[in-house]
Amino acid sequence: MPSTNVELKILDDETNEDSQNMAYHANWMTKEFRDFRAAEVSAEKQRRSQENVRGLGKNSKNASLASHKLNANAGTSVINWKDYANDIPERAWQMLIRFSREPMHTQASFCEEDEEAFASSTMIVLKKVLKERPQYYIVTILDELFKENKRMPRIFKGAVGTNLDPFMILPDLVNREWNAEGRAFKDVLPARACYVLSHFLNAGLIPGTDAMQKMVPIFFDGCDDKRTGDSKRFVRLAMLGVIQGMLRTEDGRERFMEHTAGFDRLEALVAATSKGGSIKTDLLSCQEQYQLLQCVWLLTYSEKYCAKLMSDTLLAYLKYVLSNHYPEKMTRMVLSALVNMTRNDDNTKHLLVWGFIPIINEIHARLFDDHDIVSDIIHVHDILEKAVEVHSTFKAYSEEVANRSLEWTPMHQSHDFWMKNSHNFLDEGKGGPTVIKGLLQVLEDPSSKSRAHAVALHDIGMLMSYQPKSRTLITQLEGRTTVMTLMTDAKDEEVQAQALLCF
Repeated sequence: MPSTNVELKILDDETNEDSQNMAYHANWMTKEFRDFRAAEVSAEKQRRSQENVRGLGKNSKNASLASHKLNANAGTSVINWKDYANDIPERAWQMLIRFSREPMHTQASFCEEDEEAFASSTMIVLKKVLKERPQYYIVTILDELFKENKRMPRIFKGAVGTNLDPFMILPDLVNREWNAEGRAFKDVLPARACYVLSHFLNAGLIPGTDAMQKMVPIFFDGCDDKRTGDSKRFVRLAMLGVIQGMLRTEDGRERFMEHTAGFDRLEALVAATSKGGSIKTDLLSCQEQYQLLQCVWLLTYSEKYCAKLMSDTLLAYLKYVLSNHYPEKMTRMVLSALVNMTRNDDNTKHLLVWGFIPIINEIHARLFDDHDIVSDIIHVHDILEKAVEVHSTFKAYSEEVANRSLEWTPMHQSHDFWMKNSHNFLDEGKGGPTVIKGLLQVLEDPSSKSRAHAVALHDIGMLMSYQPKSRTLITQLEGRTTVMTLMTDAKDEEVQAQALLCF
């Protein structure tokens, strides 16, 4: 059985740099935002060079100050923390002043010398100083520190569940209406806050139930916010990254499924982006679709929730992605989800009902560079084919009718099945006539689903075609009358169509 804790190392196909130098954090950035960040770094180097020319580099102390004052990127200048003495305690602003005087290469070590003080000071600012520049400065230094030192997010572990819980504070930055002009505050600040949350989640910090209940609606609603263009795209990518981080662990998935409306929101987002039987890339880009698929894939690692993932909305979405030539990474993600889903026999049967075998056969003929894709195709194909054999016996058919759980499993439309088994329907020893009566009872039962009516009508037609003698028994049981009633009264078009083809 797969590990219940999933390490997210999905590579962005757009660049090799991600696979070599960036783990979790950079995977959620678009190329546009990475370029934007590169421009920030370039601008910082240029400013630093200019200050050195003006003489700040003559004194080692001044050189150190010149270095750290510019470490917040995107044009943020040094912040006078004493200006916020009325909002935050002295120990907090003193800590931040000392931090700002540290050269960048020693800042991580400085924080580790007094971990609790640094963690509390930064969270106090984010919670109590409701101004853009200080908050932008804090999320930026946290993001940069966490990228350089993967251990650092763990110093905030003691704050989880307290009044300085980062999982309760940071979502407010994402959800807040920023009044300041400029892209850095309106767009980059919420994205940075998301990246910091992703660092925490990737480091193994787990939000409590209350925090999860707060975070889930904020980040799903954020995927349909009012931003436009590239800004909307990279902020949404950051939000989806947080959702993925929530689902990395078994505890996170349980809280997501049991204590929030997370699954309903995920399904609604899938429904919105795949409305009308096609994927709306104007609502979510292919990269965003890819991350949405990762969320589905992560949920499949919890076997107890796999049954819920067998919803018509999700399966139609997965099937559509496989049926069309989207980027390989999207195909890989769908197949990875199917591998996990097929661990359960009921789920496998549901995939048969949804007609995944023809789709798997079709993509098997494609050429893929990724060997994992080919391996997963073979794995899923073999499991589905074996399931067809198991579920295409007369015994399996009889049980399906007895349980009134008729679905479009492959045997119903398999000419091979009807050729081999049509005589069994008239065999008293095998309960054949009882099965025919069961089919008619499904048709007579108003509580039966429309799909069950359609399948039963189809099967009666197939039976009379392959075993003409069965027509006499069906007529004696008033089957013709039942079929005629459905032909005229049924509201479902599929039921009407099957009724017309029946006799």
